Amino acid sequence: MNQITKEYTYGLAPMLFNKSEAEKVNETKQWIMFDGPVDSLWIESMNSVLDDSKKLCLPNSEVIEMTEFTTCMFETDDLSQASPATISRCGMVFMDPKALMDPDNNGYKCFFDNFKHNFHPALFKTKFVSTLETLFVNSIHELLFRLRRETLTIVLTSENNYIYSLFKLINAHTGLKDVENPKKEDVDLLAASVETL
Repeated sequence: MNQITKEYTYGLAPMLFNKSEAEKVNETKQWIMFDGPVDSLWIESMNSVLDDSKKLCLPNSEVIEMTEFTTCMFETDDLSQASPATISRCGMVFMDPKALMDPDNNGYKCFFDNFKHNFHPALFKTKFVSTLETLFVNSIHELLFRLRRETLTIVLTSENNYIYSLFKLINAHTGLKDVENPKKEDVDLLAASVETL
């Protein structure tokens, strides 16, 4: 809200709620994902969304009601900034990062299985994918260990983000997203390319 002109500009949340309201005629399930820290200032202004009324109340007195097909999800590292009132209104799903990344339990493989969805289906049963998977599963634990012990980190980053950054580098190096109808020679070239990483 501009305090001088009293003109209101929609932020991200109202835009998403309006979009879901406009698409309720399709009766398809929609998820609004908030990924990041649960900041005490903005999460308190969403209390009306979290209670039974499920309405977003804006500073300009406008009210946007969530449809029955819309669900909000907050993905965050911790709830240290959230009030007990906010926490009590949310269902919690806790994933322990240590369990997710347990190298003895093949924990890192789930990241690679998710990454494979970027590939063309024709690549799934090729030497390229098996080579990349072997390299990833066998070396990622050691890479992350060395990264933590031997490098200076300016901005704290989770291991998940390091892994997804690695996948982006692999995409850039191999050109995976540009491969639409791979031929055998293309796949062999990709496998050789991955072995040089």
